[in-house]
Amino acid sequence: MKYLTTSITLAIVIFVTINGQKQNSQKRSSPRAWKHWDGKNPFPAREIAQNATTLFYQRSGTYYQLVNIYSKQTRKVHGTRRYRVQFNAVKCRLKKQPKSGKKDPIRVVGCVRKNTPFEAILRYNTPIGKLTLFVTNLLTGKSYEKIYNWPAKKIL
Repeated sequence: MKYLTTSITLAIVIFVTINGQKQNSQKRSSPRAWKHWDGKNPFPAREIAQNATTLFYQRSGTYYQLVNIYSKQTRKVHGTRRYRVQFNAVKCRLKKQPKSGKKDPIRVVGCVRKNTPFEAILRYNTPIGKLTLFVTNLLTGKSYEKIYNWPAKKIL
């Protein structure tokens, strides 16, 4: 009798464990929506856009000059702040640099009238201490990324 009650109790516990319903937890299928951001703190939106055009020039060799910023947004994904700046830039022709080792500032000869839309996303990963800048040309889809170690030097 002792073994019978023990086996029945054990069978009930196993049955309840196997057929137990998991609690419905609401998980997000997509990241949070972008929210409006003033574009001032902690990083100025204009500096993010200028760094994005510089990064695009360094990686692709095509120089773009910032015209205007039309969208500044932010959101938080997995504890990481992201700042999105959408802006227009114009493609410019540059004066030839001298071949000497001396670096001269960039000199613009002329610009095309057509605005090119860009999107720059600055990912601010606080726990690791890294900033990552993504820049995308929205017309061609070309995208580049640069990782900054924070606070080794002043980035923006």
